[in-house]
Amino acid sequence: DSPLGYTILGPVENIQSITQEHLREYVKENYLAERIVVAAAGPVDHGELVRNSEELFSHFRSGDGKRKEEKPAFYGAELLYRSQEEGSLAHFAVGYEGVPWTHPDSLTFMVIQSIIGNYKKNEGLVPAKLSSNRLTNSVANLGPGAESFSAFNTCYKDTGLFGFYGESDEATLDGYLDELLFAVSNLAFSVTEEEVERGKRQL
Repeated sequence: DSPLGYTILGPVENIQSITQEHLREYVKENYLAERIVVAAAGPVDHGELVRNSEELFSHFRSGDGKRKEEKPAFYGAELLYRSQEEGSLAHFAVGYEGVPWTHPDSLTFMVIQSIIGNYKKNEGLVPAKLSSNRLTNSVANLGPGAESFSAFNTCYKDTGLFGFYGESDEATLDGYLDELLFAVSNLAFSVTEEEVERGKRQL
C-alpha cells in the first residue's frame, strides 16, 4: 500500500510495457521547477549563473503545490517460502516499525542496533563463545547450526524499519529464533551501562 513496499525495478511485465508516452508523462509530472537544484563550485560569477539558469530552465513548469504524502502504515505479516532442497539453510528476517530520521529516538534505535550487533560463524578475532555481546555468546553456544545474524535499522523521512536477519539449519531454527526474539524483547528490561556505552562507541 506504499512505495516502500515496491520493488526497485518493478515486475518484468511492467518494464517491458513501458512506452515513449509513459516516459514523457513521467517527466512532465515529476521534472518540476521547484525540484531543480542548480549548484556551482569555484570561481563562478553568481549573476551569470543565475542568468544562464533562468535561460536554460525557464521552460520547466511549476507544480500545483507540495504533494500530500501520508505516513505509510505498518502491517504485521508472515511470509514463508519452503525449499525442498536437502541441507538448505533457513533464511529469515523479523521486522518492527521503526522511526524516521527526524524522530528524537532515531539515535536510540541506532544504539539498539549496535547492542544487538551481528554474528557470522567462525569469523572474528575473538571466539564468539567468549564475546562480550550476550546475544553473540548465546547464539554461539546453540551449536553449529546457527550460521549468522545481523541487526538492521533503516530510517526514512516519515517512518522506519528495525529488526534482524538470520541464517540457520532446520534443526536449530526454533531455538535460534527464540534466542533472537528474547534478546530484542529483553532490551526493555535488562540493558547494562557497559552495553549502552559499547553500542554508542560503535556508531
